Amino acid sequence: MFEQGIFADKSLRIGLLEYANTKPILFGMGSIPLDRRPQITLATPSAVVEMLCRGDLDAGVVSSVECFRRDELVIVPGIGIAAKGEVMSVKLFADKELSRVRSVALDRGSRSAAALTRILLAELYGARPEFVSCKPDLDAMLLACDAALLIGDSALTSTAPPGVDVFDLGRGWYQLTGLPFVYALCAVRNPLLVGEVYRLLITSVEEGQQHLVEVVRLEAERLGLEPELLDRYFREVLRYVLTPEDEAGLRKFVELAAAHGLVAPSADRSICVAQRRFQ
Repeated sequence: MFEQGIFADKSLRIGLLEYANTKPILFGMGSIPLDRRPQITLATPSAVVEMLCRGDLDAGVVSSVECFRRDELVIVPGIGIAAKGEVMSVKLFADKELSRVRSVALDRGSRSAAALTRILLAELYGARPEFVSCKPDLDAMLLACDAALLIGDSALTSTAPPGVDVFDLGRGWYQLTGLPFVYALCAVRNPLLVGEVYRLLITSVEEGQQHLVEVVRLEAERLGLEPELLDRYFREVLRYVLTPEDEAGLRKFVELAAAHGLVAPSADRSICVAQRRFQ
């Protein structure tokens, strides 16, 4: 069920992240009648947003920061990926104290996590290192730089070598702000699709939540992880239906991203992402 291209070739084209974090949504798509089931593309966050902006997709789960960098994107309220505190799948590995880090290898698939890394290093540790985009290979990244950012499945499955500390960036954001962090949002280019995409994804989220036992089993087998770890990840850590508190966290992120030159100051516009029912 999780293989790319399994869904019927319909007019609505949706991009989801290729990581475990969107597999409950993908699993839930199986409950949608065939005549309404969209074509699904799985890719990294950086690839999904590029495909959406090129017009190769009609909707996508994209890095939240990109919604405030790209004027052509329209947020679909209510759906995203958020966590309050520990997130487990966005980690910074460092072989020295973060205040002394001078270079960071960034997982080239990341966008929001890359921005979050810059903000947290500056705000919490006073560090403004050089950043390099890299393939997500922890050993190679740490050979080249003092620290390495991994996201998604690589962060879930990688083990720190001896002498390397691991920092969960969701925990760091909560330490800084006391708020959740919204890692991804659903976006479209055509505003007329907002209602349709919302209804499709909220149905998929709700259905996926009803079948987490199966999602956990499949993902544990695929990633070689203990089912108990993934069960906690899906049930206790990640949240897909966004709340006003998530919206407050997103506002703070955009504010700090603008202050650090990661989005234009004008991007700090009205944000409405909390759940809304479409008739």
